[in-house]
Amino acid sequence: MSKLISKLKKINKNNLLKIMLLFIFYFIYMNIANFICQQLGKSFDLTVVLFADCIFMLIILFIYQNNIKEDLKEIKQNYSWKRVLSTILLWCVIIFTFLILANLITKLISSILGIASIDNAEKVVKTQDLYKISNFYTIFKTMIFGVIAEELLFRESIREIVKNKCLFILVSSVVYTIVNVIYTDLNIKFLLLNIISFFLPSLLLSTVYIKNNSNIVILMLIKFVYNLIPLTILILGL
Repeated sequence: MSKLISKLKKINKNNLLKIMLLFIFYFIYMNIANFICQQLGKSFDLTVVLFADCIFMLIILFIYQNNIKEDLKEIKQNYSWKRVLSTILLWCVIIFTFLILANLITKLISSILGIASIDNAEKVVKTQDLYKISNFYTIFKTMIFGVIAEELLFRESIREIVKNKCLFILVSSVVYTIVNVIYTDLNIKFLLLNIISFFLPSLLLSTVYIKNNSNIVILMLIKFVYNLIPLTILILGL
């Protein structure tokens, strides 16, 4: 029994170390790419940014390839295509309904604080700015990187060390919120709105993940469809 406990502790430590290294790399991989460009005398342009994103995504896909294979196997065994489709549509409706309520909350708080409502502004502005620079990169960042790399990082990796479902939902949402908020306006009034705009959607996505037996593939499909609608609106200029 003592050997088993020791082994479990070692596994947890290894997982924790792996996740810490992943998050550190997530924070610095773009800086590494910029440093390499400087050393080579190359310009740090959108092509380099895209390449760096792809490298990070490939690395995390390699690390969690077995998890993805197992989840795909589970879908094939336990899900019909009708169940997959109904699950995606159901949760997309729930997410959009939830975000409408979250938007109303941010508007209410912003009116109380006497500032303009951000309506998830930081995220929307970033997407619009990306779209102005490159349509292709916007689609890649929203529909591929955001769906695959970020969900593996903020959901699948954290789930490896946080086994309690409720605690996982809270921890993954808090981590996602902190990572995104530090790049936004840290003014105390805007900070509160930014925390709400990032925390509530992440809380719901983590809940979706848990409700579907921690199946990351199902979550990716749901997020893909969820992201597709606003991106289509942005591209069409509606």
